[in-house]
Amino acid sequence: MQLFSTHKLRNIQAQEQAIKKHAILVVDDEVANRKVITSILQYEFIVLEASNGVEAIELVQKHPNPESISMVISDQRMPHMSGVELLSQLAKIIPKSVRIIVSGYTDVESFIGSINKANIYKFIIKPFERADFLWTIERALENFELQQKHDTHLLSLEYIVAERTKELADKNIELEQAYKKLEDISLTDPLTQLKNRRYLDKHIDAKVGLSLKAFQNWQKDTTNPLPHNEQLTFFMLDLDNFKSVNDTYGHEYGDEVLKSIKPLLETLFRSSDIFIRLGGEEFLIVVRDINQTDAQILAERLRKTIKQYVFVVNSYTNFSITCSIGYVQYPYITEQPNALSWQQVVKLTDKALYLAKNNGRDAWVGLSHLNNNINENEITKLLDPDEILTQNNTINLVSNITLTIK
Repeated sequence: MQLFSTHKLRNIQAQEQAIKKHAILVVDDEVANRKVITSILQYEFIVLEASNGVEAIELVQKHPNPESISMVISDQRMPHMSGVELLSQLAKIIPKSVRIIVSGYTDVESFIGSINKANIYKFIIKPFERADFLWTIERALENFELQQKHDTHLLSLEYIVAERTKELADKNIELEQAYKKLEDISLTDPLTQLKNRRYLDKHIDAKVGLSLKAFQNWQKDTTNPLPHNEQLTFFMLDLDNFKSVNDTYGHEYGDEVLKSIKPLLETLFRSSDIFIRLGGEEFLIVVRDINQTDAQILAERLRKTIKQYVFVVNSYTNFSITCSIGYVQYPYITEQPNALSWQQVVKLTDKALYLAKNNGRDAWVGLSHLNNNINENEITKLLDPDEILTQNNTINLVSNITLTIK
């Protein structure tokens, strides 16, 4: 015969305790009343007892998990603290609990006031039927469970929404970074890592706008000095006889020469200046805030830097190359800042470069206008690719060499 197992008994008691999942706090100053309510609830729920409001509050505050108290059933008429006053305070400590008042006090107005003050779920009048009382408690706790499920569902949804929002935000950041990377690639010359023509078209308008605005503001008050330092200077550089580098040392080393141009430019110009590879061995540099004298100095430094740089093929072979440079400032006519667009100024820069190459290379040529105005016929002639630039009463040419027409 198997002896009674205390271990099994504890398991059964634990299972029964687990079934009694809701904890209910019963508060009444009369022991008999508490025992009646406890006797109804004890088989389905965990019942906690307190004899007055102060004791009830202390019990809740000391409870290891106050939120596990699903319901508070309190008598209305108790010494020192009424049921409504108690439930009003407990509503702040365990706000999700179901609160019920039990009383023989039947004034309807007091019922409404009590319910509103303490957010009371139900007002049960004594005496009551056991079955009706239990049914009311069970329905109240069903609503409590539904509210818990609803709150849990909302929290779950909020979590899901937060996670999805974060995922979307992360994806947007990834897309923005990928887009920026692709854009950087599309705006950068892959060989030299200099910017390309597309970058120029995309970003030059901002610099042109600043320069143009400065001169337009000056036109409103010509008593102020001309803002020469607000001009943009376009330098066009071409490596002389670059084809011979490819023919002599191979295209691979020719590429290395082109790659070396970027660090050379970075030693001479500011990081705010724009470096563009136009194609082949031709480059464009856009510089802001320099005057004509500064432009000449920069052009000469650029010419010397390229010429003095030694390109090493191997331990016993090296060489140097020269370059030709043309430059023009924008606005071309300071008193007529809108006369020529920046694109037309670049065309003039190309013509100045052509003049430097046609005069023996290893040279720079700067072009500026001598008069304060220019008409349409003069602009057309000036931009005509077949029209050779010459020094005259409207055009000023400066160079490190003596210029002749060829």
